[in-house]
Amino acid sequence: MAVAAMPLAALPLTLGITTPSAAAAALIGDDAATVLTHGPTPWAMADNLSGALCAEPKVCREVSYQWIISLGETEVGVDTNVETLDYAIKNLTADGAGDKKIVYAFSGGARVASVWLQDHADDVDAPDADDLTLVLIGNGGRKYGGVNGWWYGDTLLTPTDTQYSVVDVAREYDPIADFPDDPFNVVALANALAAFYYVHLDYSDVDLDDGGNYVWTEGNTTYVFVPTENLPLLQGLRDLGLDSLADRWEGSLRDIIDQAYDRDYLEGVEPQGGLSDDVGTAEITEVSSLRTSLSTSEAVGADAPSADGVPSDVEPDPSTVDEAESSDTLGDTEADDDAAAAEGMATEVADPHEESVDDSELVDTPRSAVKDRTVETGADDAESSAETGDAPDAAPSADSASESTSSTASDED
Repeated sequence: MAVAAMPLAALPLTLGITTPSAAAAALIGDDAATVLTHGPTPWAMADNLSGALCAEPKVCREVSYQWIISLGETEVGVDTNVETLDYAIKNLTADGAGDKKIVYAFSGGARVASVWLQDHADDVDAPDADDLTLVLIGNGGRKYGGVNGWWYGDTLLTPTDTQYSVVDVAREYDPIADFPDDPFNVVALANALAAFYYVHLDYSDVDLDDGGNYVWTEGNTTYVFVPTENLPLLQGLRDLGLDSLADRWEGSLRDIIDQAYDRDYLEGVEPQGGLSDDVGTAEITEVSSLRTSLSTSEAVGADAPSADGVPSDVEPDPSTVDEAESSDTLGDTEADDDAAAAEGMATEVADPHEESVDDSELVDTPRSAVKDRTVETGADDAESSAETGDAPDAAPSADSASESTSSTASDED
């Protein structure tokens, strides 16, 4: 594999000016082209990136790759591969594919493509800028996170100042293209080792149009950062069917691992499926507030209480009013005592509800739950009355009837 040795210390990132980018797939286009695949896993190239690069009308052609031995900055085998790739770029054209070419390189092949850009981009017989695009995946020379940069600085990084468009794709935690900034975080290193198999060698499910991808452009280079759903460190457990155990550890381990990465380059970069250019944060906030208001109105319903505690759309029942007025005319002592007892009982029932059910609970608590509590309270009162042998007067005073009605309306709301 054409990668440098693992770094002993993290070097600081050199941040450039970033600009929003269209979906990376749009940069490749749907036109016919000869796609030159190059890398240590030629059998997998057609399936990588969800097969998008070898789908019709594009035609994939394999460019022979020889394994590279990295001895520091001396890379045995790189020059031979560069010569082979240079010949293919300048001479190999698939039937019906036109003049356009795409160099589609993975891992060590991405290193070879980087050297070609450095040594041959300005050749007299090099293709026009509009006729050649490079798509690099798992690139150790990636400016942001590439493993080569941590040990050799800018020496083995992919050039970003040529006339050719480059699409550089990296999966999160890929130890070749997304190496930890802090190599002393042993949990992150263990995750990176597991990610070599589970992430670096598997770009088959990557979709350039996925809304979760982070895409930005610097000069002629478009960077694509693809989030990884599950930690590679725990993927072995998932392979054994122990998903629940892996899920239990996923969050805490991810927090530790992510502390080893400095992703300042993602600040200000929205996922390409996030906010559109036409919708700003203010508009999103306004829509969210409107949805909250509508949800609150639906939860309270048409029977929302008025300032007096009575549903605004409910007219008083004349019979109830008459009954309340007639009860006020009772002047004998026994009736007054019964009314006072009924008023005390109504107050005793209403007070707990007034304390336990506030406005916020009315929005969040299902109406059926409030009614159930009312029924349960009524049942308790009935049971208490049966034990003592007392019963409330059939005609309570107007004050007690009004207070009971308000309590019931509040509970039902």
